[in-house]
Amino acid sequence: MKFLVNTLKNTKEFKSVENSLKPRGKLCITGVTGINKTNLINTLCHYKNVRAFCVAGDEPEAQSICNDLCSMGKKAYVYTVKDFSFRDVEGKSMDYEHQRLNVLIKILEQDYDVIITCIDAALQYTIPPEVLKSSVLKIKTGQSVSLEKCINAKGISKPKSPF
Repeated sequence: MKFLVNTLKNTKEFKSVENSLKPRGKLCITGVTGINKTNLINTLCHYKNVRAFCVAGDEPEAQSICNDLCSMGKKAYVYTVKDFSFRDVEGKSMDYEHQRLNVLIKILEQDYDVIITCIDAALQYTIPPEVLKSSVLKIKTGQSVSLEKCINAKGISKPKSPF
């Protein structure tokens, strides 16, 4: 996909965008459609050697951008919206919570090229970075860890009884 980067970086429109991007600065671009948006993000990340945080219009668009960026060789992740359930559900899936935590850990470890989210997800409260960092317990393949160590990981407190 390097040919797309080389082609786009020579256009006057890209040079205008590039000149607007200051070191450690923020850039807001609107009116770019579909794959052009993805190409622009990819080229900026590649050419300027930066990471990006992208706010998409909705979650399907965020997933589409993520898929396109991954196919271009970027480490891209979608930070999804948390759906609230106000009823006890026996078979409630925790997949979205795990996906959200995985993205937050990638951000803490700076192990990403692009994070894509929608405004709904970006506005939701989440765990403070220092609490998340102290609550992560990494286990390598073949390593044995006691259940007690997993339960008593630093930063994880036992839930208080409501009674």
